[in-house]
Amino acid sequence: NISFGSSYVDVATNQWQPGRAGIFVNFVPDKGFIRFAPTMYTDTILNQYDVTEEGEIKLLAQASINFQENYSLISTVVSMVDGGVYFYIFDGHATKREPAVLYQTPISGLKFIDIDCSTSYVGIGQTCIVAGEFTIRAVNTIIYLKIDFLSTGTVINVLPLISDISTNPLIVRYIKTLPYGGYLLIRGGIDNGKTIIEGYILNDEGKVYFWDLPMPTVTNVLGASKILRNNTFVLSQPIEKPYWTLITTELYIFEKEKVNGYDNFHIEATYPIIDDVITTDIDRYYVSIENNFVKSRIYQEPLYGVREHVWTFTTLPAEEEFSKSVNGRVRLTVDGTLYFDSLNKSERKIFFTKLIQELADAIPVSSNRIPNNERVETDSSILQRQIFLRIDIKHDESRKERTVKLAIQDLDNLIRNKPITVIGSGEYSKYLDDSYGYKRLPNKWDSFGSGLLVTFLALSLWGVLFLVARNARRNANNTAIFQIAFTLFDIVLDWVFTFTKAQNVDGLFIPSLVILIGSFIISLVLAFIIVDKELRNNNEQAAKFRTWLNENSKLVNLFTILAGTDLQILTILNSNINIGGFDKFNANFSQETIYRIAQYSCINIIFEDIPQLVIQIIYFNKTVNYDIIPLLTLTSSCLSIFSKIVGQYYTFKIQGYKKNNINEKSENSAHAEVIDPSSNA
Repeated sequence: NISFGSSYVDVATNQWQPGRAGIFVNFVPDKGFIRFAPTMYTDTILNQYDVTEEGEIKLLAQASINFQENYSLISTVVSMVDGGVYFYIFDGHATKREPAVLYQTPISGLKFIDIDCSTSYVGIGQTCIVAGEFTIRAVNTIIYLKIDFLSTGTVINVLPLISDISTNPLIVRYIKTLPYGGYLLIRGGIDNGKTIIEGYILNDEGKVYFWDLPMPTVTNVLGASKILRNNTFVLSQPIEKPYWTLITTELYIFEKEKVNGYDNFHIEATYPIIDDVITTDIDRYYVSIENNFVKSRIYQEPLYGVREHVWTFTTLPAEEEFSKSVNGRVRLTVDGTLYFDSLNKSERKIFFTKLIQELADAIPVSSNRIPNNERVETDSSILQRQIFLRIDIKHDESRKERTVKLAIQDLDNLIRNKPITVIGSGEYSKYLDDSYGYKRLPNKWDSFGSGLLVTFLALSLWGVLFLVARNARRNANNTAIFQIAFTLFDIVLDWVFTFTKAQNVDGLFIPSLVILIGSFIISLVLAFIIVDKELRNNNEQAAKFRTWLNENSKLVNLFTILAGTDLQILTILNSNINIGGFDKFNANFSQETIYRIAQYSCINIIFEDIPQLVIQIIYFNKTVNYDIIPLLTLTSSCLSIFSKIVGQYYTFKIQGYKKNNINEKSENSAHAEVIDPSSNA
């Protein structure tokens, strides 16, 4: 139970006069209602109440207004678009502001007899229509003023409403602002014991339009009526048992060109339009816009929104070609990146899981259409650290949800408009960078095509060089041409990958750099050992090698350094190939040196090739955008390991075969030396 306070008492007669109070529901229903009640001729109380979820009525704020006795006092309450009220303004909480003076005049003999206020449906702010009567004239004259003001209390327009309505005995009951522009003036009286009214529609210039009801129209004793938001007038009829009747009429519309179905003259058009049909999935939607969501640019005044079930549209199944799944990425903001970096492994799993659910709800699509791959990559195109997250969208096998194409567009728009979409209020989606949106990763051909084409052209060039070398010297090891190409190719890819790609995935750059530099140093030392041992041999072949080395020292230095990336490149010096007359690859290594190169290359496989392959596989599983450089590097690593293992196998096999032949020849020679003396004997 709650007490609303005292009722009105006439100070002249000291009599109680009930029914003078009024209840006014706030324009924003969640902010409760106002009870506006005069307690005496000069005193008025204004209370704001809220209805809790449990159904209890709670007093939020209370105010009282006192006027001097010589004031002509009339009162009303107008609910504001943003939930405030006048004369005392409430913002929906237990706070109040001082009353604002909307209009005052020093004219004597003018008595204000009625006031009606409402939010302006056509213009900006609020509108009050005040009726005044001159009591000191021979014939009472009624004037009407329209006062337009803002929620701050600032009056922006005062306009007298001049009408050419002829004088008649009916009393003016009220004049109200119409939702579609203009005003409805109601006069009423008693005729043969029946309550009658007449209605006139006026514009700002005072031009009169008559309604479609009879003039006059009989109503019930109270003359109960209501103007609806669609500009329809509802009037109660006299009660004739057992019937209770209402009649309606559509009032004249001044702004017909602005009537668009949204109950909001500030909206010119929307997409989709009202009752539109969109071919995506089977469902019916409506869009509602809260009051005060949009403000007047000039006055910063809250504007009307769009009520529920007004802006509606239906979606039907799309008849379009099958959409394939796509790979895409989003980018975290700087704050989002810092937050993500602070998470441990299990917390990052939770981050991905909840982010995917928020995105699926926002689009909306089933969450199983956005797989959780937990791929992360640093954006190397900007100075400040921000990371990419891989977000893929799978096709809808049921073909009842949004297509992949529309899901991509929706997600991009949601992220780019984050401040006004659900993305901005999500626990994890709020960290997405609205300047980046959602970007689809290029398909494999777009990503790999140009690189593969360049690789093919390079191999074709080396193929031509192979044919030239083979034609010049058929008995040479002309496949060394491809070994040169492959070694250079592998060197470039390893360094490019390390310094342009490995740093994009956390934890890969340092290991890649250590493996690259460490294996280079180890291989370089082994290359010097191989060349040094060949120089230290004391045989005729070693003497020839020293002579060749003196003549080709620069070439040997170059290949020794290149051997820091792959020891197998030293065998090219022994290939005896001839490329366009360049006949320098005839080092004539000893079998011992060739065998040693094969042995040391195994160390190269263990300390360089296998670790690099592991890093390539990790990168493949972790990266967001897998492009041509990592692909070629991974391919190069696999081919390098395979070729080295196969090459070393045949080298060891051949060297073992040659060693067995030498041993057999030595044994046969020794056996012959033992037999000859006995036969002579």
